[in-house]
Amino acid sequence: MNIDIYSKTSFGAKFISSANVKKFASKLDKYVPEKTSFVEIDPTNSADVSAVGNIAKYWEHEKYASNINYTVESLSKNGGNDRTKVFAISSQNKDLDNLDDKKILGVAEIEKFETGLNLRYLQVNPDYIFNQPKLYKHVGSEMLNCLKNYYGEPIMLNSLRSFAVRNFYENNGFKLVDEGTLRYQWLP
Repeated sequence: MNIDIYSKTSFGAKFISSANVKKFASKLDKYVPEKTSFVEIDPTNSADVSAVGNIAKYWEHEKYASNINYTVESLSKNGGNDRTKVFAISSQNKDLDNLDDKKILGVAEIEKFETGLNLRYLQVNPDYIFNQPKLYKHVGSEMLNCLKNYYGEPIMLNSLRSFAVRNFYENNGFKLVDEGTLRYQWLP
């Protein structure tokens, strides 16, 4: 299925590009490339709002999914805005009549300021972080790659103190710019 970049799909989310993650192929006992969809969530579309609300329930102990859901609900009530955007990577590639919340692999929230972009939250489905073997790998890295390609401008973020989280961002090209606040920046 060919979809033009930035075209509206019928579920309201804006298809932006294909995204490549790794999926575990049990018959081969290894990870193989899997084509997924990088989409922008439409807060004015009730199906998109519901899908993000459902992942916040499924990923119940993940505060970032809940925070992103709160943002989407707030944007929904206000008709959206140009400053705050929510994106998802979904394994759903066709028959996009409704965004299937069970196929959302990860979500991210970006704020645009006059001074640049701020990645507020990035959340991957916890099943793909903690379960072994993981069904999907590289979802978070692919989300970052998609955001970098989509915006093409510097992205800032504040990291957690966890070494694993800091290492993740550093491995994805972000540089520490403020040790006190753990502020990271990616430059194109």
